[in-house]
Amino acid sequence: MATSTGDPMALAEELSARIRSGELRARLLGGIAIYMRCPSLGQPPLARSYNDVDLAVTRQEAAQLEKALSAQGWEADRRFNALYGAKRQLFFRDGVELDVFVGTFEQCHRLELDDRLAAHPLTLSLSDLLLTKLQVVELNHKDITDALGLLSDHAPEQGSGGEGLDLDSLCAVTGRDWGWHTTVSDNLHRLSDQAADYLAEDLAAEIRKRCATIEAAMEACPKSLAWKMRARVGRRLPWYVLPEEKQT
Repeated sequence: MATSTGDPMALAEELSARIRSGELRARLLGGIAIYMRCPSLGQPPLARSYNDVDLAVTRQEAAQLEKALSAQGWEADRRFNALYGAKRQLFFRDGVELDVFVGTFEQCHRLELDDRLAAHPLTLSLSDLLLTKLQVVELNHKDITDALGLLSDHAPEQGSGGEGLDLDSLCAVTGRDWGWHTTVSDNLHRLSDQAADYLAEDLAAEIRKRCATIEAAMEACPKSLAWKMRARVGRRLPWYVLPEEKQT
């Protein structure tokens, strides 16, 4: 991959303007998208650097997005896209990587996106942004920082849709899939335990409260038959996959 010489944040702002105008039919996700929705990430102690940009697009709109990006100076990674383009595509501009998720976000768990992108006009919904972070089995510093930003700035509530941290939307995912439920639950406990390492105690206490609210909603929500059957197996078998590094 080329050495980055461009400004990922500036390029993300350009993409966001084109999304708002309707020129790009896609949504931002990843760290920059969370930054855009969370003021606390713009200042210490949660401020961090950003190295790339992430977009999500429906399967139906993927070909049109590729053409639009090419017209705006983004160069496709031909080899990677030929191998994995049905689910994921890579583009570069000024050394900055643009990672496009097509129809799904799939790392440790799979999040179907085709029917979820309309929840917010610019990014994934707040609940989906949180899910993309809490699906990571091996949380790193950036994952923790981003998740803490979301939970610092947005209280979980029911029926808030794309503008809020919607418990109904989150539980619709974890209530169908025991693996999703388990990883998210594990990570809520990690955030509760580590919040004081990042935040002042009053803010850390609020994070613990909000994590507990989410977990209580997850426990109370209806579970699918598949969820109940997988729960019988429990942790005796792996319930996640560890994503491979991109080969570009």
